[in-house]
Amino acid sequence: MEIYKNKYIKYIFEEENSLVSYHWTTETENMTVESYKKNILLGIDYVTKYNPKFLLSDQREKKFVVSPDLQEWNAKETLPKLFKQGVIKFAIIESEDFIIQLATEQTINEDKEKEYSVMFFASEDEAREWFSK
Repeated sequence: MEIYKNKYIKYIFEEENSLVSYHWTTETENMTVESYKKNILLGIDYVTKYNPKFLLSDQREKKFVVSPDLQEWNAKETLPKLFKQGVIKFAIIESEDFIIQLATEQTINEDKEKEYSVMFFASEDEAREWFSK
């Protein structure tokens, strides 16, 4: 069920799979830092509301580059909140853009105290297979 959509992102909740997924769009090329934060914080709200076990971020169309400051913000302010809500696996479908993918990996690596599973995948099917294991 689609729970939210704007020009930058779409959030979907699948109750039967205990999954919240979000899909970035190419419009993110023109996204501001404020819009990025707003959309990430919305995701935290949906994880809190729906309490999924799994989270999937589809970054294949994402064009927004997360700066080092935003990487740190994500690692300290957003990722811990997601996993405190009960998410046990976080799958990221990789961007084909090297810089965007590198920034995503650096964000995950910034959280030195992570106690959760994060994996990168080339496709949604691979991510879903990992969730089922």
